[in-house]
Amino acid sequence: MGSDTTRLPRDQAAPSTKRTAEEILASGGCKNPLGSPYENGMEWHPRVHSHGEMKCVKCRCKNGEVRCDRKRCPRALCNTIAHQMKRGEYVADGDDCCTVQCRRARRHHRNNHHSARHSVTPRELS
Repeated sequence: MGSDTTRLPRDQAAPSTKRTAEEILASGGCKNPLGSPYENGMEWHPRVHSHGEMKCVKCRCKNGEVRCDRKRCPRALCNTIAHQMKRGEYVADGDDCCTVQCRRARRHHRNNHHSARHSVTPRELS
């Protein structure tokens, strides 16, 4: 019996087939300044030299464009984490993006970064 991979279009070749960078880019792949290009549809966590792999950020290559998004944590989850921490019930996970993000948000609000500029003073009304 013959191999079925010969019938597949070039962009759907068997995984064992090594494609050139030009072929990857021509089929919607994305440039990678640190090495081989990313395949179209590929997802990864970016690496920053000073921090290593950024587990809370996910990048995706789609039709030649890279888009990266930080994991978003709902306020309800942040409130739950805060209550568990206060009671000493929270067990931190080294890869828990929401723990870090929620702490940052609480510090932001606690340090009064939301200035009074958002409210109107009586002088501005007259």
